[in-house]
Amino acid sequence: MLAVDGLAVAYGAVQAVAGVSIRAPAGEVTCIMGRNGVGKTTLLRAIMGQLPARAGSVRLGDADLTAQPAHRRARAGIALVPQGREIFPRLTVRENLEVAWSALGRRDPAAIERAVESFPILRQFARRHGGDLSGGQQQQLAIARALVGGPRVLLLDEPTEGIQPNVIDEIGVVLRRLAAEHGLAVVLVEQYVDFVREVGTRFYALDRGKVVAEGPTAELTDEVVHRHLSV
Repeated sequence: MLAVDGLAVAYGAVQAVAGVSIRAPAGEVTCIMGRNGVGKTTLLRAIMGQLPARAGSVRLGDADLTAQPAHRRARAGIALVPQGREIFPRLTVRENLEVAWSALGRRDPAAIERAVESFPILRQFARRHGGDLSGGQQQQLAIARALVGGPRVLLLDEPTEGIQPNVIDEIGVVLRRLAAEHGLAVVLVEQYVDFVREVGTRFYALDRGKVVAEGPTAELTDEVVHRHLSV
Protein backbone atom coordinates (compact mmCIF):
# COMPACT_ATOMS: atom_id res chain seq x y z
CA MET A 1 0.00 0.00 0.00
CA LEU A 2 1.01 3.56 -0.72
CA ALA A 3 0.23 5.66 2.36
CA VAL A 4 0.40 9.46 2.24
CA ASP A 5 -0.20 11.26 5.55
CA GLY A 6 -0.56 14.99 6.15
CA LEU A 7 1.38 15.93 3.01
CA ALA A 8 1.90 19.67 2.58
CA VAL A 9 3.55 21.37 -0.40
CA ALA A 10 3.96 25.08 -1.05
CA TYR A 11 5.23 27.32 -3.85
CA GLY A 12 6.68 30.15 -1.83
CA ALA A 13 3.83 31.55 0.25
CA VAL A 14 1.18 29.68 -1.76
CA GLN A 15 0.02 26.47 -0.09
CA ALA A 16 -0.72 24.10 -3.00
CA VAL A 17 -1.29 20.92 -0.96
CA ALA A 18 -2.42 21.31 2.64
CA GLY A 19 -2.28 18.22 4.81
CA VAL A 20 -3.50 15.60 2.31
CA SER A 21 -3.80 11.98 3.44
CA ILE A 22 -4.65 9.19 1.01
CA ARG A 23 -4.41 5.41 0.85
CA ALA A 24 -3.77 3.53 -2.38
CA PRO A 25 -3.92 -0.23 -1.75
CA ALA A 26 -2.29 -2.78 -4.02
CA GLY A 27 -4.73 -4.22 -6.51
CA GLU A 28 -6.91 -1.11 -6.65
CA VAL A 29 -7.27 2.01 -8.81
CA THR A 30 -7.38 5.09 -6.58
CA CYS A 31 -8.59 8.26 -8.33
CA ILE A 32 -7.66 11.85 -7.42
CA MET A 33 -10.20 14.36 -8.71
CA GLY A 34 -10.84 18.08 -8.57
CA ARG A 35 -11.15 21.26 -10.59
CA ASN A 36 -8.13 22.82 -12.27
CA GLY A 37 -5.57 24.29 -9.92
CA VAL A 38 -6.56 22.46 -6.73
CA GLY A 39 -3.23 20.64 -6.25
CA LYS A 40 -3.70 17.31 -8.03
CA THR A 41 -0.52 17.41 -10.12
CA THR A 42 1.44 18.89 -7.23
CA LEU A 43 0.32 15.99 -5.05
CA LEU A 44 1.55 13.39 -7.56
CA ARG A 45 4.88 15.16 -8.04
CA ALA A 46 5.38 15.33 -4.27
CA ILE A 47 4.62 11.62 -3.94
CA MET A 48 7.18 10.96 -6.67
CA GLY A 49 9.73 13.15 -4.90
CA GLN A 50 9.95 15.76 -7.64
CA LEU A 51 8.73 18.44 -5.24
CA PRO A 52 9.80 18.81 -1.61
CA ALA A 53 7.14 18.40 1.07
CA ARG A 54 7.01 20.88 3.92
CA ALA A 55 5.23 18.37 6.13
CA GLY A 56 3.80 14.89 6.11
CA SER A 57 5.07 11.48 5.03
CA VAL A 58 5.07 9.08 2.08
CA ARG A 59 5.31 5.37 2.80
CA LEU A 60 5.35 2.37 0.49
CA GLY A 61 4.65 -0.73 2.49
CA ASP A 62 7.06 -0.66 5.44
CA ALA A 63 9.46 1.77 3.75
CA ASP A 64 9.40 5.46 4.68
CA LEU A 65 10.28 7.34 1.49
CA THR A 66 9.66 10.85 2.81
CA ALA A 67 13.32 11.89 2.76
CA GLN A 68 14.22 10.00 -0.43
CA PRO A 69 14.85 11.75 -3.78
CA ALA A 70 12.87 10.85 -6.88
CA HIS A 71 15.36 8.34 -8.30
CA ARG A 72 15.37 6.35 -5.06
CA ARG A 73 11.57 6.36 -4.97
CA ALA A 74 11.63 5.05 -8.53
CA ARG A 75 13.89 2.18 -7.51
CA ALA A 76 11.69 1.54 -4.49
CA GLY A 77 8.79 0.95 -6.87
CA ILE A 78 7.01 4.23 -7.69
CA ALA A 79 6.58 5.27 -11.33
CA LEU A 80 5.01 8.44 -12.71
CA VAL A 81 3.31 8.96 -16.08
CA PRO A 82 3.25 12.79 -16.24
CA GLN A 83 0.59 15.00 -17.73
CA GLY A 84 1.43 15.64 -21.36
CA ARG A 85 3.25 12.28 -21.57
CA GLU A 86 6.77 13.81 -21.90
CA ILE A 87 8.11 11.16 -24.22
CA PHE A 88 11.28 11.92 -26.19
CA PRO A 89 10.04 12.82 -29.70
CA ARG A 90 13.38 12.32 -31.46
CA LEU A 91 14.04 8.92 -29.91
CA THR A 92 12.47 5.77 -31.30
CA VAL A 93 9.80 3.90 -29.38
CA ARG A 94 12.41 1.31 -28.39
CA GLU A 95 14.84 4.01 -27.22
CA ASN A 96 12.11 5.70 -25.17
CA LEU A 97 11.53 2.40 -23.42
CA GLU A 98 15.24 1.81 -22.85
CA VAL A 99 15.44 5.13 -20.99
CA ALA A 100 13.45 3.45 -18.22
CA TRP A 101 16.30 1.04 -17.58
CA SER A 102 17.74 3.78 -15.38
CA ALA A 103 15.02 2.98 -12.84
CA LEU A 104 16.23 -0.62 -12.80
CA GLY A 105 19.90 0.23 -12.61
CA ARG A 106 20.66 -2.32 -15.35
CA ARG A 107 19.88 -3.24 -18.96
CA ASP A 108 16.98 -5.67 -19.10
CA PRO A 109 15.42 -6.32 -22.53
CA ALA A 110 12.95 -8.73 -20.91
CA ALA A 111 11.53 -5.84 -18.86
CA ILE A 112 10.70 -4.02 -22.09
CA GLU A 113 8.99 -7.10 -23.51
CA ARG A 114 6.88 -7.43 -20.37
CA ALA A 115 5.92 -3.75 -20.52
CA VAL A 116 4.78 -3.79 -24.15
CA GLU A 117 2.55 -6.80 -23.52
CA SER A 118 -0.01 -4.25 -22.36
CA PHE A 119 0.22 -2.30 -25.64
CA PRO A 120 1.26 -4.70 -28.44
CA ILE A 121 1.07 -1.97 -31.10
CA LEU A 122 4.33 -0.58 -29.69
CA ARG A 123 6.17 -3.65 -30.99
CA GLN A 124 5.37 -2.86 -34.60
CA PHE A 125 6.30 0.80 -34.05
CA ALA A 126 9.56 0.00 -32.25
CA ARG A 127 11.71 1.90 -34.79
CA ARG A 128 9.32 4.81 -35.25
CA HIS A 129 10.20 8.11 -33.59
CA GLY A 130 8.06 9.01 -30.61
CA GLY A 131 7.10 12.33 -32.17
CA ASP A 132 5.58 10.53 -35.14
CA LEU A 133 3.04 8.67 -33.00
CA SER A 134 -0.54 9.80 -32.46
CA GLY A 135 -1.50 11.25 -29.09
CA GLY A 136 -3.06 7.98 -27.99
CA GLN A 137 -0.01 5.99 -29.06
CA GLN A 138 2.27 8.40 -27.22
CA GLN A 139 0.19 7.89 -24.08
CA GLN A 140 0.51 4.12 -24.45
CA LEU A 141 4.26 4.55 -24.85
CA ALA A 142 4.44 6.73 -21.73
CA ILE A 143 2.61 4.10 -19.68
CA ALA A 144 4.71 1.25 -21.07
CA ARG A 145 7.89 3.23 -20.28
CA ALA A 146 6.74 3.54 -16.66
CA LEU A 147 6.06 -0.20 -16.52
CA VAL A 148 9.58 -1.13 -17.64
CA GLY A 149 10.86 -0.42 -14.14
CA GLY A 150 8.50 -3.01 -12.65
CA PRO A 151 6.75 -0.56 -10.30
CA ARG A 152 4.58 -1.41 -7.33
CA VAL A 153 2.81 1.97 -7.58
CA LEU A 154 1.82 3.57 -10.89
CA LEU A 155 0.97 7.29 -10.77
CA LEU A 156 -0.83 8.71 -13.83
CA ASP A 157 -1.64 12.38 -14.38
CA GLU A 158 -4.73 12.79 -16.62
CA PRO A 159 -3.95 9.95 -19.06
CA THR A 160 -7.18 10.49 -21.03
CA GLU A 161 -6.42 14.14 -21.89
CA GLY A 162 -6.60 14.66 -25.67
CA ILE A 163 -6.96 10.94 -26.37
CA GLN A 164 -9.44 9.36 -28.79
CA PRO A 165 -12.26 7.33 -27.16
CA ASN A 166 -11.15 3.88 -28.37
CA VAL A 167 -7.68 4.38 -26.84
CA ILE A 168 -9.24 5.65 -23.60
CA ASP A 169 -11.17 2.39 -23.41
CA GLU A 170 -8.00 0.38 -24.04
CA ILE A 171 -6.09 2.28 -21.36
CA GLY A 172 -8.92 1.64 -18.90
CA VAL A 173 -8.78 -2.09 -19.58
CA VAL A 174 -5.00 -2.11 -19.08
CA LEU A 175 -5.16 -0.19 -15.79
CA ARG A 176 -7.82 -2.49 -14.37
CA ARG A 177 -5.78 -5.54 -15.40
CA LEU A 178 -2.54 -4.17 -13.95
CA ALA A 179 -4.27 -3.62 -10.62
CA ALA A 180 -6.28 -6.83 -10.48
CA GLU A 181 -3.84 -9.31 -12.03
CA HIS A 182 -0.46 -7.80 -11.19
CA GLY A 183 -1.29 -6.26 -7.83
CA LEU A 184 -0.22 -2.72 -8.68
CA ALA A 185 -1.47 0.22 -6.69
CA VAL A 186 -2.67 2.57 -9.44
CA VAL A 187 -3.14 6.24 -8.54
CA LEU A 188 -4.95 8.17 -11.22
CA VAL A 189 -5.46 11.94 -11.47
CA GLU A 190 -8.47 12.34 -13.72
CA GLN A 191 -11.29 14.80 -14.47
CA TYR A 192 -13.21 12.51 -16.83
CA VAL A 193 -15.91 11.33 -14.42
CA ASP A 194 -17.20 8.46 -16.55
CA PHE A 195 -13.68 7.05 -16.80
CA VAL A 196 -13.25 7.23 -13.03
CA ARG A 197 -16.55 5.46 -12.49
CA GLU A 198 -15.53 2.79 -14.99
CA VAL A 199 -12.00 1.99 -13.79
CA GLY A 200 -11.74 3.40 -10.27
CA THR A 201 -12.05 1.59 -6.98
CA ARG A 202 -11.95 4.62 -4.70
CA PHE A 203 -11.87 8.38 -5.20
CA TYR A 204 -10.56 11.46 -3.40
CA ALA A 205 -11.80 14.92 -4.37
CA LEU A 206 -9.50 17.88 -3.72
CA ASP A 207 -10.34 21.55 -3.32
CA ARG A 208 -7.81 24.24 -2.43
CA GLY A 209 -5.22 21.60 -1.66
CA LYS A 210 -7.39 19.63 0.76
CA VAL A 211 -9.42 16.42 0.57
CA VAL A 212 -13.08 17.46 0.64
CA ALA A 213 -14.72 14.15 -0.30
CA GLU A 214 -13.67 10.51 -0.52
CA GLY A 215 -15.14 7.06 -0.77
CA PRO A 216 -15.66 4.10 -3.10
CA THR A 217 -16.43 5.16 -6.66
CA ALA A 218 -19.95 3.79 -6.19
CA GLU A 219 -20.47 6.85 -3.97
CA LEU A 220 -19.29 9.29 -6.67
CA THR A 221 -22.81 10.54 -7.23
CA ASP A 222 -23.97 13.37 -9.47
CA GLU A 223 -24.43 15.46 -6.32
CA VAL A 224 -20.77 14.95 -5.31
CA VAL A 225 -19.65 15.77 -8.85
CA HIS A 226 -21.74 18.96 -8.92
CA ARG A 227 -20.54 20.09 -5.49
CA HIS A 228 -16.82 19.44 -5.83
CA LEU A 229 -15.98 18.95 -9.49
CA SER A 230 -18.26 20.98 -11.72
CA VAL A 231 -16.94 24.27 -13.04
